[in-house]
Amino acid sequence: MTKKIATPIIAAMASLMLFIGTTAFTNNPIKHKKTVTTTTTKKSRATMYTFYYNGSSFTVNDVQNPTKWTYTSNSSLCDGTDEQACRIQVPATYVDNPTTAPTLKSTVNIQAALNSSTSTAYVVSTAAGASGVISNSLH
Repeated sequence: MTKKIATPIIAAMASLMLFIGTTAFTNNPIKHKKTVTTTTTKKSRATMYTFYYNGSSFTVNDVQNPTKWTYTSNSSLCDGTDEQACRIQVPATYVDNPTTAPTLKSTVNIQAALNSSTSTAYVVSTAAGASGVISNSLH
């Protein structure tokens, strides 16, 4: 009776060992996706342009003004706390002069809200929608 139980178990273990042995030593490297540049997001694979808020005050009107945002090649984002505007990333559709001196187009339509506890504005949305990135920060 024990021979009837042991034989299938030994066969299963031998099959498993054979499978592991043949796959462990094959030359089948894992294929990695292309490395993306720092201005490309994992979200869309589209080239993104990063702008930081460069206004002198954090009013809703100033934060919504595209001329108060300055292009940076550094694609690092802020901590994400909705207290004051910090950085946004948008695709080329919303950028003038993308190859020379990138600036935001007025069609970027930045929408801001006031954080009542800090009296500073932060970005709520842009016309880029899901294809863009909003990154606010602590005051």
